[in-house]
Amino acid sequence: MPVQDGPALLPMMPASVQIKVLRIALVCAENEMGRRLAAGLEARGHQVIMLSHTEAGSLREAVPPPDAVVWHLNHQSAAAAATLLDDLRQTAAPEMAVIALTDQPEAAARVEAWLKRGIIDFLPLPMLGGSDDALAARLAIVEHSLFKRREQAFMDANAVSAVQRYEE
Repeated sequence: MPVQDGPALLPMMPASVQIKVLRIALVCAENEMGRRLAAGLEARGHQVIMLSHTEAGSLREAVPPPDAVVWHLNHQSAAAAATLLDDLRQTAAPEMAVIALTDQPEAAARVEAWLKRGIIDFLPLPMLGGSDDALAARLAIVEHSLFKRREQAFMDANAVSAVQRYEE
C-alpha cells in the first residue's frame, strides 16, 4: 500500500472510475445549505466532503486531492479562500477547479479579482431561487472540462508510453 503524504480526505478510486466521478470538497459554514449542495452533488454521482473554511487549508496536502472545490465565499471565508488560491498558484499542487458561491451578486471588479486569483466560476446563491438547476448547469460545465482534461492527460500518458515502447 503506498504511503500517503497528506490527509486522506476522499477515498482513492480505481482508474476506470476516476474519469466519471469527481472528488469535490464543499467549503461551507452553513450546515443546511451545505447538506443541500452535497446532496445535489452526490445525486450526480460525485464524492463530496464538507469542510469549514478553517479546515480548507488541508486541501493543499490532501491525498488524493479533490478535483473541484465548491466554496461558499463570504466575508468570513474570503481570507481563507485567498490563502488557498495563492498557495495553489505558487506550489506544484495539482490543478483544482474552484467555484465560488456568493450570498449576493458581486461587483464586476471583485469577480475579476477572484478570477485572477484562480476561481473559475461564480454563482450568486439568490440565482438558485430554491432550485438547484443553475448550480447543476454550472457544475455540468465544470464536470465536462475536468473530464476532457482527464481524458487528454490519459491519452498523453498513453502516447508517451507507446513512443517509449516503440523506441525500445
